[in-house]
Parts: sequence; structure tokens; C-alpha cells
Amino acid sequence: MIPTDTTTGHGYVPSWRKDEEAAPRYFFRAAGVLERAQMEAELSGTFAAGRVFPFELISAFRNGLQALLAEDPGIDTLLELVERESQGEKLAADDRQALIQARAVLAQHWPEYRELVAQQERRKEIAPIVVFRRFCIGWDNVDATWSKGKDGQIPEAVLMKIDPMEMMGAGNFGYGLIYHAADDRTFQQPSQSDADLSTSSSDTSRADGTSTANDGPAIPALNSPAGSGASSTSGS
Repeated sequence: MIPTDTTTGHGYVPSWRKDEEAAPRYFFRAAGVLERAQMEAELSGTFAAGRVFPFELISAFRNGLQALLAEDPGIDTLLELVERESQGEKLAADDRQALIQARAVLAQHWPEYRELVAQQERRKEIAPIVVFRRFCIGWDNVDATWSKGKDGQIPEAVLMKIDPMEMMGAGNFGYGLIYHAADDRTFQQPSQSDADLSTSSSDTSRADGTSTANDGPAIPALNSPAGSGASSTSGS
């Protein structure tokens, strides 16, 4: 359930500093419905970092495969792998590697997919900072004085004094508080700390927006000696 109290502070301590006697602690409040919408509008409009949904990445991946590998006999296998993966099936190692390689190629050679990946990356890096500026209401044991600007957000000069990794981790915590989804894939990514996030990638093409298999490196076949092969991309 999403918190409805937008004044109470919820504390966050960076996981890698929890054992310290005077560990930093950042406090966040939940957001109202309009506040969440304003935050998303800022991300989408000002920073071109709106949410990218899995079905958008899957669609762009399929479009890229059909354009770049239309004559390749392995395309059906790749499309099948994407479908199975999108339904939550755990793929074999070789199949996963085939999709990884395919995504890498499409991220270079297919504009539609590349832009979605770039948008995810922007969101991963920018959204935690936007959340931090808007919804952090104070902190303890941090070498900076908390303050708000005329816009009601933490000023850039104050943000500059915050440890970047701590800010990312705290911003992710704040995002989870806002949506009650701290494990949201839009933000989370494998890492040694909770400061990290995640994304995906796409394209290289001609100025007219078209692209062919000759525009760049070919995607290895599924039955190649390397053991993984063909290309495919879903976007989860």
C-alpha cells in the first residue's frame, strides 16, 4: 500500500555504512498524487527520462530483428526466445547469451531500440536526484546543511556537498517510498550497494532512419561455435 501520510519522515541509511557509529541518515516523505505526477512530468519533459515499459522494448526489439535479419533463418528462434523470456521463462545460458548479443547489436544499429535504451539510462541516472531534491526532508550525520530553495527543492549548491553514491541510494529509497516499489526495475540494477540502478539499449542507422544488416557487425548465429549466438532483444 502506498503511504498516504506526506509529512512523516522515513529514514534511510546507506547499506555500506550501517555499521558505522555515526552513519548518515536521510529522511524522505511520501508524495501526494499530484506531486508524483509533477515529478514524472519533470522527468519526461525537462529530462526526456520518462518511464520505458517492457512491452515498448520488446516491440522495438522485434521491429529491429525483422528489419535487420529479415532473410536470416535464425530470426524465428530469436523471436521465440524473446517471447519466452517476456513470459518469465528462465532461459538456458546459450539462449540468454544470444539475446545479450542481439540486444548489443540492436543498441548500435536500430534507432528505435537505441533511443529507448538511452531513455532508460537517463532515467536511471536522473530520477534518483529528482526524487532526492523534491522529497528529502532532512538528514543526520551529513556534512551539509539541509535547506530548500524558493522552488521548494534542495538547491544545487547543497546537492554538491552530498556524496553522489549516497544520493543515488537515498533517491532510490525515496522512489520506492513514493511508489511502494523499492525493487522497481526502472531503477534497480545489480551492484555492491543500493546506490545502483538499471536500463537497456538500441540503434545506429542512416540519417533517413533506415538500417540494414550491412550497417554494422552481423549478429552471430545461434548455432555458432561461440555457443550462444543469434540476436534478439526483449526489454525487460
